[in-house]
Amino acid sequence: ATFMVQRQSTVSAATSASVDIDQNLKALEQIHSAFVVAGAGDMRMNGEWRVLRDNVYGRIVDCKAHIKWDAEASEWQMRWEDELLYRLPYEGGEEGSPATDGQPPLSDAWQAAEGAEPAPSTLAPEANQKRRLLHFDSPQ
Repeated sequence: ATFMVQRQSTVSAATSASVDIDQNLKALEQIHSAFVVAGAGDMRMNGEWRVLRDNVYGRIVDCKAHIKWDAEASEWQMRWEDELLYRLPYEGGEEGSPATDGQPPLSDAWQAAEGAEPAPSTLAPEANQKRRLLHFDSPQ
């Protein structure tokens, strides 16, 4: 295999990185926030979430965190990859279930499954919100 190596000056690389960050921040600002997860004992879940597809939501800054409707269990499930951290059981009948109403699961009744206490709340984002509620894991 042949590898091609290109040298860049640190000024050129720094300028390129600044442009990439600016472009990424602009793209991030365009993402619509469906709701905010707050107060979770598992900090990976806190922050803004967006719609990925019907009845599936993902954390804006982390594709490993997702919330989906599980029809068999009749509950919303908040997961980190395949690990079920929190659940939001649905007590109603099939008609009008979350799987058919198209609304995000806004509630303070989430329950811990394998996730650390306290269980989170899911809240509507504020229309006049001045800053994004994005949480990043600190590097180890």
